[in-house]
Amino acid sequence: MLQATSGEDALRQLQSNTAGLDLALLDVIMPGMNGIELAKRIQAIHPETPIILMTGYGPHEIARVVGDNNPYRIIWKPFKAESLRRMVENVISSAAGAPSEPIS
Repeated sequence: MLQATSGEDALRQLQSNTAGLDLALLDVIMPGMNGIELAKRIQAIHPETPIILMTGYGPHEIARVVGDNNPYRIIWKPFKAESLRRMVENVISSAAGAPSEPIS
């Protein structure tokens, strides 16, 4: 597990971690680089890395920033730990080729 204090810190750690990531869990609002820009940069380095964005912004605001073809999973704040756990399991399983379960 890598933990970063900013988007720039996350990129530095990722560039020195040749194994890549199983999953990136990013907040949309972070110090310095925002989570959406970081997600794009992570995928440029490791395109196979699934991304989950956490946000308190509404769907319309996120669509305006990310675009209509959003490639990321989004979990809306506030959320319960169980919801996050299920989403993480679902995303990792999907990346491994297993069928995904609906998340309620």
